[in-house]
Amino acid sequence: MGLAGCSSEGEPSAGESTSADAREATTAPPPPPAAPKSLSEWRGGYSVWLDEVGADLREIGLAIHDRNALRLMREDGIEAYREGALDQYFESLRDCARLEATLTPAPKRAEATLDLLRRSCEPLARGGELVAAGIEEDDGALFREALAKWRTAVNLVEDGNEELAMPERVEALPLPVEDGQTEISRVEPLLTRATRLMNKGGRFAARCWSVEDWERIEREEFGKKVDLAGFATERYANLNLAPRMCESLALLAYSDERPTGVAQLDAAFAVVVLMHETAHLAEGDRFFTREEALAECWAMQFVRPAARSLGVEAAYADELAERYWEEVYPLVERKYRSPECKNGGKLDARPGTDVFP
Repeated sequence: MGLAGCSSEGEPSAGESTSADAREATTAPPPPPAAPKSLSEWRGGYSVWLDEVGADLREIGLAIHDRNALRLMREDGIEAYREGALDQYFESLRDCARLEATLTPAPKRAEATLDLLRRSCEPLARGGELVAAGIEEDDGALFREALAKWRTAVNLVEDGNEELAMPERVEALPLPVEDGQTEISRVEPLLTRATRLMNKGGRFAARCWSVEDWERIEREEFGKKVDLAGFATERYANLNLAPRMCESLALLAYSDERPTGVAQLDAAFAVVVLMHETAHLAEGDRFFTREEALAECWAMQFVRPAARSLGVEAAYADELAERYWEEVYPLVERKYRSPECKNGGKLDARPGTDVFP
């Protein structure tokens, strides 16, 4: 006797349907939904994603603020350049799949954050497209449009971070690169370039912070408002500058104003702070140091080239270096001074010359 619902050859007869048993034998059941990640596992992936997005925005942003890099990209074509230094950054900005692969399924407590991170994908990708078009068409207006997209994206990331019961530190969040005299938090391209004078090939960035963000960062790092001029962190490879330092440096870099009197001492101090924190992050036997006196002495000796890299005239750069050495250095805290910080001393960066600081 044949099986119910089957022909003698084992195939369904006309007008008859396959039995439930046969369907189960030929159709694999759908896989069960993946269990949500644990919160600790999710946070680990989140930290990696933040680092990657921060690197994307930093490296592309610094490149389009670098005349030589732009010239090479325009000469060779954006596609050729993508195959080199910036390829990974352009590609990852366009790829929101990494977010899905890394952060889904999210635990319940991270779902609101994940939703906002997903919303950041479109402006991140669109900003990358606008940069590529701006390079190809030699159109700076497209760079400004890209910056607006990236600013939208980082605001969404910041909002998502705030949805977490224990948010990541502000310093861990990505920032776009932006120049000019502005009060918003940003990676500053000219200041970052100045740090390369001491640390050639370095990958860290000079970050300027808004007043609100700076207060939060001080509380996160030090537990209270401590009124710092700047500090460096190895964990994030960031050089962080207080708003008033960036205001003084931006005045030198993006205006024709050259302060005199006490304001000139403020400008000299800001340049020294920039290079002092660079010394804490820079690589090399004589640079990478936690010793404040060494970092301060090296910083003073880089005032002239650092100021010149910001567009300051040679004579004014000389004034900044000399006034700091003569009027500020003798008054700084003892831990920032050394008897070997002098012409011919052990901390002389140019031994055998009379140039000091």
